[in-house]
Amino acid sequence: MYPNQGFQNSKVQHKGARQALLNVTFEKPQPYLYVCVLEPQCGRRMLQVDLYLSNEKRSWVFNIGDSKSNDGTGNDGSTQENDAELVGKNENMTLIGSDKCSNLKKVFANSLCSGVTHVRLYISNLHIRIQNNKGMDARICKWCLFALNNQSDSEGQKNDYIYIGLNRVIRYYLKRGAGVCKTKIKWACPCSTDDFK
Repeated sequence: MYPNQGFQNSKVQHKGARQALLNVTFEKPQPYLYVCVLEPQCGRRMLQVDLYLSNEKRSWVFNIGDSKSNDGTGNDGSTQENDAELVGKNENMTLIGSDKCSNLKKVFANSLCSGVTHVRLYISNLHIRIQNNKGMDARICKWCLFALNNQSDSEGQKNDYIYIGLNRVIRYYLKRGAGVCKTKIKWACPCSTDDFK
């Protein structure tokens, strides 16, 4: 994927611990600036990300955020005020709010533990839903999550995109990771969203 390039369905294959960095631009769910998009809407408003995990030791599995400088720890060097992150590292996933509510940090313990081979994420404006093949199903709607509707930003430009780091964090390619062997990405619509398996 190239920055800001649209797509229908994409698949990224990984061998060993190969890394990838994607940039995905969303359509704005106007007319409401701060609406939390909870359900799939046709168009480019909710992204479905399927991560298929290997059995190898997991480290920096993935990093999803709306700042090009997200580093997997909740810092982005003041590049953006809108800098929320979801991080998969070792056996846990951690959701970190943007600078607008930096006290939001939720750890999903053992959500990437041995036996978890498939993680599905639904990402939209101010919202994320996280599922795995061991029965996890968490949905979070918060005004300081991913700013994908051109929200104001006191530190940088307005947002309508996210970055997805696979087997790495977004900012530092030297933070090499392992765990993702295949990724499928598509825009979710009510008629096309299938049951999690």
